[in-house]
Amino acid sequence: MPHMTKSFYSYVMDNKEVVKTLSLLSSCIRNIKPELSQFVAKWKPYHFLWKNDKTARELLECSLLDFESTLRCLGELDANLLVEPEMQYFGQSVALSTEKLKFGLAIEIKSFTHKIGQAMKKKYKREMDYVYAVINEMDRKLDRQIRDLD
Repeated sequence: MPHMTKSFYSYVMDNKEVVKTLSLLSSCIRNIKPELSQFVAKWKPYHFLWKNDKTARELLECSLLDFESTLRCLGELDANLLVEPEMQYFGQSVALSTEKLKFGLAIEIKSFTHKIGQAMKKKYKREMDYVYAVINEMDRKLDRQIRDLD
């Protein structure tokens, strides 16, 4: 496929019909713009699902309280997601389906929860292995017979 070196943006935007249609669309949307802004703001709490993508190494450095607060936050977001309506209506002419958005966000929440769970499993498995090693070493030392109590 040949590479296009010329942009047609200026030709399209200079067309009188395109400018007229764009002007009509912007004037139609002007009345529902506050409602749309409010709708977009309602989904802001979910932004950290794709903005704050911690690596596995960074997750391993988190404390138990960090894990707990993040999981609690994810649970609250998931519960809030279930309450959101399937359709949003703006003015008398625009209806917006949020079904796929909610489905995608639910998948992201479950994915992030799974990622945190895997990091917790790895981190605390290491700690438990260390505890078992210390206990086994102590058991080995305490298992010897006592010879002289003098």
